Amino acid sequence: MAYYKISLKAGHFGNGRYGLQTLYVRAEDVLSAFDYARRLPSIKHHRLPLNAEEVGEDEFIINACINAAEKCYSGEIIPLDLQKVKQRVLKTICIDEKVNKAHKSGRLKEELVALCQECDNAQTDEQRKVAEEKLSNWIKEKYDNQHTILEEESSI
Repeated sequence: MAYYKISLKAGHFGNGRYGLQTLYVRAEDVLSAFDYARRLPSIKHHRLPLNAEEVGEDEFIINACINAAEKCYSGEIIPLDLQKVKQRVLKTICIDEKVNKAHKSGRLKEELVALCQECDNAQTDEQRKVAEEKLSNWIKEKYDNQHTILEEESSI
Protein backbone atom coordinates (compact mmCIF):
# COMPACT_ATOMS: atom_id res chain seq x y z
CA MET A 1 0.00 0.00 0.00
CA ALA A 2 1.12 3.51 -0.76
CA TYR A 3 -0.10 7.08 -0.37
CA TYR A 4 -1.03 9.04 -3.49
CA LYS A 5 -1.65 12.68 -4.33
CA ILE A 6 -4.31 12.90 -7.05
CA SER A 7 -5.37 16.03 -8.92
CA LEU A 8 -8.87 15.97 -10.40
CA LYS A 9 -11.45 18.25 -11.95
CA ALA A 10 -14.25 19.10 -9.52
CA GLY A 11 -17.70 20.24 -10.55
CA HIS A 12 -20.42 22.76 -9.72
CA PHE A 13 -18.70 25.76 -11.30
CA GLY A 14 -21.05 26.06 -14.28
CA ASN A 15 -21.29 24.51 -17.73
CA GLY A 16 -17.87 23.43 -18.94
CA ARG A 17 -16.11 24.94 -15.93
CA TYR A 18 -14.34 23.18 -13.09
CA GLY A 19 -12.07 23.68 -10.13
CA LEU A 20 -8.92 21.74 -9.40
CA GLN A 21 -9.17 19.47 -6.36
CA THR A 22 -6.23 17.59 -4.91
CA LEU A 23 -6.93 14.50 -2.84
CA TYR A 24 -4.64 12.33 -0.78
CA VAL A 25 -5.53 8.64 -0.66
CA ARG A 26 -4.02 5.30 0.31
CA ALA A 27 -4.30 2.54 -2.27
CA GLU A 28 -2.69 -0.64 -3.60
CA ASP A 29 -1.57 1.09 -6.79
CA VAL A 30 -2.17 4.24 -8.81
CA LEU A 31 -5.10 2.74 -10.74
CA SER A 32 -6.88 1.86 -7.50
CA ALA A 33 -6.24 5.40 -6.26
CA PHE A 34 -7.74 6.80 -9.49
CA ASP A 35 -10.79 4.57 -9.15
CA TYR A 36 -11.37 5.57 -5.54
CA ALA A 37 -10.96 9.29 -6.22
CA ARG A 38 -13.31 9.32 -9.23
CA ARG A 39 -16.16 7.94 -7.08
CA LEU A 40 -16.09 10.82 -4.59
CA PRO A 41 -18.82 13.49 -4.64
CA SER A 42 -18.37 16.65 -6.75
CA ILE A 43 -15.65 15.08 -8.88
CA LYS A 44 -16.11 15.10 -12.67
CA HIS A 45 -16.61 11.32 -12.79
CA HIS A 46 -16.35 10.93 -16.55
CA ARG A 47 -12.92 12.62 -16.64
CA LEU A 48 -9.62 10.97 -15.96
CA PRO A 49 -7.60 12.41 -13.10
CA LEU A 50 -5.08 15.00 -14.26
CA ASN A 51 -2.16 13.80 -12.21
CA ALA A 52 -1.14 11.24 -9.61
CA GLU A 53 2.07 10.79 -7.71
CA GLU A 54 3.18 8.69 -4.80
CA VAL A 55 3.90 10.66 -1.62
CA GLY A 56 5.33 9.91 1.80
CA GLU A 57 3.42 9.43 5.03
CA ASP A 58 4.18 12.92 6.38
CA GLU A 59 2.91 14.63 3.22
CA PHE A 60 -0.20 12.44 3.39
CA ILE A 61 -0.83 13.42 7.03
CA ILE A 62 -0.34 17.13 6.41
CA ASN A 63 -2.66 17.31 3.43
CA ALA A 64 -5.26 14.68 4.34
CA CYS A 65 -6.09 16.69 7.49
CA ILE A 66 -7.26 19.62 5.32
CA ASN A 67 -10.80 19.85 3.91
CA ALA A 68 -10.02 19.36 0.19
CA ALA A 69 -13.48 20.40 -1.04
CA GLU A 70 -13.42 23.66 0.91
CA LYS A 71 -9.94 24.39 -0.40
CA CYS A 72 -11.16 23.78 -3.97
CA TYR A 73 -14.36 25.83 -3.78
CA SER A 74 -13.47 28.76 -1.51
CA GLY A 75 -9.68 28.62 -1.40
CA GLU A 76 -9.73 28.52 2.40
CA ILE A 77 -7.51 26.17 4.37
CA ILE A 78 -9.87 24.55 6.89
CA PRO A 79 -8.69 21.62 9.03
CA LEU A 80 -10.93 18.59 9.37
CA ASP A 81 -12.65 18.14 12.72
CA LEU A 82 -11.37 15.62 15.26
CA GLN A 83 -13.73 12.80 14.24
CA LYS A 84 -12.81 13.06 10.55
CA VAL A 85 -9.09 13.21 11.34
CA LYS A 86 -9.43 10.03 13.38
CA GLN A 87 -11.58 8.24 10.78
CA ARG A 88 -9.81 9.31 7.60
CA VAL A 89 -6.20 9.90 8.57
CA LEU A 90 -5.29 8.01 11.75
CA LYS A 91 -7.29 4.93 10.78
CA THR A 92 -5.56 4.81 7.39
CA ILE A 93 -2.10 5.14 8.90
CA CYS A 94 -2.75 2.58 11.63
CA ILE A 95 -4.06 0.03 9.13
CA ASP A 96 -0.96 0.51 7.01
CA GLU A 97 1.24 0.02 10.06
CA LYS A 98 -0.54 -3.23 11.01
CA VAL A 99 -0.50 -4.65 7.49
CA ASN A 100 3.08 -3.71 6.72
CA LYS A 101 5.27 -4.52 9.73
CA ALA A 102 8.35 -3.10 7.98
CA HIS A 103 6.56 0.24 7.54
CA LYS A 104 8.56 3.13 8.96
CA SER A 105 6.34 5.86 10.39
CA GLY A 106 6.98 9.49 9.61
CA ARG A 107 7.69 12.04 12.33
CA LEU A 108 4.25 13.57 12.28
CA LYS A 109 2.28 10.43 13.14
CA GLU A 110 3.30 10.43 16.81
CA GLU A 111 2.48 14.14 17.16
CA LEU A 112 -0.95 13.67 15.57
CA VAL A 113 -1.73 10.63 17.73
CA ALA A 114 -0.72 12.54 20.88
CA LEU A 115 -2.94 15.51 19.97
CA CYS A 116 -5.93 13.25 19.25
CA GLN A 117 -5.40 11.42 22.54
CA GLU A 118 -5.27 14.76 24.34
CA CYS A 119 -8.67 15.58 22.84
CA ASP A 120 -10.06 12.18 23.83
CA ASN A 121 -8.71 12.45 27.39
CA ALA A 122 -10.21 15.89 28.00
CA GLN A 123 -12.60 15.69 30.95
CA THR A 124 -14.51 18.94 30.58
CA ASP A 125 -15.98 20.71 27.59
CA GLU A 126 -13.50 23.55 28.12
CA GLN A 127 -10.52 21.17 28.08
CA ARG A 128 -11.87 19.48 24.96
CA LYS A 129 -12.35 22.82 23.21
CA VAL A 130 -8.77 23.85 24.04
CA ALA A 131 -7.40 20.48 22.88
CA GLU A 132 -9.36 20.61 19.60
CA GLU A 133 -8.16 24.18 19.00
CA LYS A 134 -4.59 23.00 19.61
CA LEU A 135 -5.10 20.19 17.06
CA SER A 136 -6.57 22.63 14.53
CA ASN A 137 -3.67 25.05 14.97
CA TRP A 138 -1.17 22.19 14.63
CA ILE A 139 -2.77 21.11 11.34
CA LYS A 140 -2.71 24.68 9.99
CA GLU A 141 0.91 25.18 11.06
CA LYS A 142 2.06 21.92 9.44
CA TYR A 143 0.15 22.77 6.25
CA ASP A 144 1.68 26.25 6.07
CA ASN A 145 5.20 24.90 6.70
CA GLN A 146 4.96 21.68 4.73
CA HIS A 147 7.66 22.58 2.20
CA THR A 148 10.21 22.96 4.99
CA ILE A 149 9.02 19.81 6.75
CA LEU A 150 9.12 17.73 3.57
CA GLU A 151 12.56 19.06 2.59
CA GLU A 152 13.89 18.03 6.01
CA GLU A 153 12.28 14.61 5.59
CA SER A 154 13.88 14.06 2.18
CA SER A 155 17.33 15.06 3.44
CA ILE A 156 17.23 12.50 6.27
